[in-house]
Amino acid sequence: MPDPASPVRPLPIGEPILRPLSPEGLARMHAASLRVLEETGVVVGSAAIRDRLAAAGARVDGVRVRLPAPLVEASLAAAPATYTL
Repeated sequence: MPDPASPVRPLPIGEPILRPLSPEGLARMHAASLRVLEETGVVVGSAAIRDRLAAAGARVDGVRVRLPAPLVEASLAAAPATYTL
């Protein structure tokens, strides 16, 4: 029998529940993503891509690339809204 004091709860069985983010939740998620990209960055294996990102304003430290929020926002604004695979 599970410990009633434990914060761990079993997952419900049945159809998963999908709850879209509220506008406020979406804004928080976007802000957190920008912070991670700027502070932690991402590992980019391609030297050519690191060079292109650096030329666009990213900070490159070895294979780690940190993307400032204005660069990410400008890239998002330039990207198509939809695409077909």
